[in-house]
Amino acid sequence: MKLRNLLLTAALFLTAGIASAEIFENEGAIGWNNSTNSTKVDVTLTYYGQEGFTFAAYDTAKFSSLSSFTFQDLEKNPSKYEGSVWLLKAGENSIALSNGVESLGFIGTNGESPHLVFSANGNSAKKWKFYVNDTMEVIAFDKTSDNGGGNYAAEITVQAFGAPLPAPVVTLLIALGFGAALVMYRNRKVKA
Repeated sequence: MKLRNLLLTAALFLTAGIASAEIFENEGAIGWNNSTNSTKVDVTLTYYGQEGFTFAAYDTAKFSSLSSFTFQDLEKNPSKYEGSVWLLKAGENSIALSNGVESLGFIGTNGESPHLVFSANGNSAKKWKFYVNDTMEVIAFDKTSDNGGGNYAAEITVQAFGAPLPAPVVTLLIALGFGAALVMYRNRKVKA
């Protein structure tokens, strides 16, 4: 194997490791597990022609304190939920995570029903429910009667960014890069 192929493979693995996101589904709990200690998460909300649906991400550790949560209260008093609930708009949303956030769940409502659907810590068995789709990378919101059959009202995709690498690791990577460049320079073919 040529060195450049080896370096390219290593770069791809490093990139995949930094941008990894893990969806979890345990005993009806669906959400995103912060296994990389990320400080920033990009959440993409895609609607499928449905009106009146509202979504938010929340710190699952704060679930018990959200018993009286309403979207209207979040909009009127955002500081009350700062660091524990993040309102999602259609398209891309960038969320700066507070220290200690280990996992995110999602809250959804169709606007017609007074109850909220929490994806984690009690995935509702009422009219609406969160599902993990076939790719296991997207959380979908759909009617329970459809059993997550693919005709979703909306989908949520999460992409995480890992915590910064420690200084010694960065120094080692830079040294390895210079060493690889030196080896490639010394092994170049001279055309005369």
